Amino acid sequence: MAELKNVIEEMVKKELENIYQRNIELCKCPQCRNDIIALALNNLPAQYVTGRKNSESLTNKLYAKYSSSDVYSPFCL
Repeated sequence: MAELKNVIEEMVKKELENIYQRNIELCKCPQCRNDIIALALNNLPAQYVTGRKNSESLTNKLYAKYSSSDVYSPFCL
């Protein structure tokens, strides 16, 4: 069975890691990390793909479509 994944979730997790690297004052505990990811994902549209080839293609298109500010905006309260 083909793997099903939300490409936006991967993007959010990568962007959060970038934010953590630049901001040492953010809490990095698993609960806070998951809260931030959940908040972002609830404010962004899901984009599901199956298979590795589809994932790479869609990921490239989505990175072109969404600027970092689009992905960061749910993190900014």
